[in-house]
Amino acid sequence: MPQAFERLMPQGKVILLSQLQETHDHPRHTGSDRAVLEQTEEFKDRGFDWSPLTDGWNKKQGFYTVTPEALAARAIWIRRFVRDRPETDILLVGHGGIFRWLDGRKGSTDPAVIALLSRWDNLECRVYTFKSDDDEDAVMVPIMEPSIVQSIEPCGEFRY
Repeated sequence: MPQAFERLMPQGKVILLSQLQETHDHPRHTGSDRAVLEQTEEFKDRGFDWSPLTDGWNKKQGFYTVTPEALAARAIWIRRFVRDRPETDILLVGHGGIFRWLDGRKGSTDPAVIALLSRWDNLECRVYTFKSDDDEDAVMVPIMEPSIVQSIEPCGEFRY
């Protein structure tokens, strides 16, 4: 993981968004306290913006509860955060569970969409844009399907 940080850090700032955490409350899906993470050798002195990791971010309570309603609200928060950023190219790194909620097609009855959203491969890249600049839910829609993105070397540009 340190080599990934070394490659990415010159590209821009890394903001640790607690909202991108996994959507389950299993111990393996629960982050460590900020103080522990800041002292972990592979994360130390990397120039991360730790400020979003407030006390309780990893307790799966309140805003971080794992109910469908809370996950939908968290996904809207993330999409608005990204859409309102001044940057034009933003890379989100997180767990597949939260990305299913971020995708604008969550709840689709189309079997192909259901199949696509049910599986996210390790290190999979997906490229999205926003449906509009001002809708309240900040709906994201794909501009390239994963099979197309995976064939690009390197993984192409991310446009949000």
